[in-house]
Amino acid sequence: MTLRLLSCACAAALMAGLPPAWADAAPARPPTHTHSHKHPHPRAAKAPPGPAASYTGRFTSQCDKMAEGLYTQDIVDLQPLAPQRIQAQYHKALYTEADCALSARLGTMHLPLTTWQIDGQVKVGKTTAHRVTVQMPAGLITATVDQSDKVKETDKAWVLTIGTEQVPIEKAADAMLEKDLRLIENGVLYFGDPGSPDAQGYPQEALRNHPMKRTPTP
Repeated sequence: MTLRLLSCACAAALMAGLPPAWADAAPARPPTHTHSHKHPHPRAAKAPPGPAASYTGRFTSQCDKMAEGLYTQDIVDLQPLAPQRIQAQYHKALYTEADCALSARLGTMHLPLTTWQIDGQVKVGKTTAHRVTVQMPAGLITATVDQSDKVKETDKAWVLTIGTEQVPIEKAADAMLEKDLRLIENGVLYFGDPGSPDAQGYPQEALRNHPMKRTPTP
């Protein structure tokens, strides 16, 4: 099988199991060719005033099973750029054990930088959520490799060795322009449920089955 880290702003696609999906991205950067590369994180900066200020820091999902012998965590680093604009860096960490222990990490895939534009706010239950437009030009998925004997790079894919199987992950990330929902509640980030669009195409409900908790940025 070939796994594709699809670029899609909706959380359902981002969090899907097989094929795995990613949310938005932005301009492409060259592929990473060495396991010693340390992928840069957005620098901490004073958040500008406005709704974007609440979307700051790193958020990490639970450990999810993607396939037999392959587990993942979704990570997003957020940094406000303007009162209503946020920079997002998506990562997908890949593991061979169900507890997603550091010792079992194969590597981490990185999408190029993404921009969320806040278009307005709406109440979801008792919490204020934000309607966003997420834009991503086509780009390449890069990687930080932890186990170089099990993660290899080709021209078009990152190839994982899972047991006796070779599992390629396509590097290409398609361009996307999506309307979505963002909600932070008690330090947990939620994306929009794509099954609940309003007349303008924004989700009206949060997708609650894949929470991303605020975690320290290394």
